[in-house]
Amino acid sequence: MAKMEKRQKQILIGAGLLAVVLLMAVFAVKDLDISNALYRPDSAFAVFCEAFGWWPAYLPIPILGATWLWQSGPEYRRGTGAFMLIGGFAGMWYGSLHYLAELGLIGSVSAPMILLLCVVCGLFAAGCTSRTPKAGRTRVCFTCKAGILFLIGQLAVINLVKYFWGRWRYFELVQAGGFSRYTPWYHPNGPTGHSSFPSGHTAAACAVFLLLVYVFVSNRKKAVRWATGIFCTLYVVAVAVGRVMMGRHFASDTLAAMVICGLLFYILLRSKWYHKWFYYHKAHQSRDGLKFTG
Repeated sequence: MAKMEKRQKQILIGAGLLAVVLLMAVFAVKDLDISNALYRPDSAFAVFCEAFGWWPAYLPIPILGATWLWQSGPEYRRGTGAFMLIGGFAGMWYGSLHYLAELGLIGSVSAPMILLLCVVCGLFAAGCTSRTPKAGRTRVCFTCKAGILFLIGQLAVINLVKYFWGRWRYFELVQAGGFSRYTPWYHPNGPTGHSSFPSGHTAAACAVFLLLVYVFVSNRKKAVRWATGIFCTLYVVAVAVGRVMMGRHFASDTLAAMVICGLLFYILLRSKWYHKWFYYHKAHQSRDGLKFTG
């Protein structure tokens, strides 16, 4: 059975890599045509994805803060947790609402509005974690720490590549009145001040796969893992399509971000830190109430 599952994983990975290669080859010649066909900057779907699609990358910060409120330990941890809980939600809501206000879809963003939303979200998160058993909070805490490491990694890699690739965004080309400055994804332009390749929003959306990490460390059934994986994949694809519709990115920009994030997740989940945590709690499951079997 183990050999069969390993074989299935190898087949899936091989199929995925082949699909990526084929799609990047298609995007090398069809990027501009795809953007011409999908460009709908006034689409409510695309606007929503731009305003909120990046949230999965930053949610681990306030959620980790919520778990720290109920963990035993030094008092400064609870204070740090409260700061992360409120500050995390404040930054997320401010970023989303400020963007919607710039588009004229809502009025000006006020401090009381942000504070109210932070309090509501903070109380909800704190209430959920308070009712979560110790074993569950331990898993949530680990998943959030993995998410913060992923956030740091993807921000560093994505922005570094953006800086040196210098690719013009589709909407910038439209505003410039022509596509003479268009370059295919495989053509780095150097530091030009433009940052289309790869897509930061899509990379942030890939953090939704932390749900799959939580499902895995919780040893949920195979059907749950598959359902979670499908949901996460659809979410990332939806955000990627939204980025193309907004003209912020080409299709190749979004796929490149997915590939980078896939590699980052692979490195993270193969790290000594991950396995040390996993197998430590497996060995101490009787003490911590954890029931790992994998």
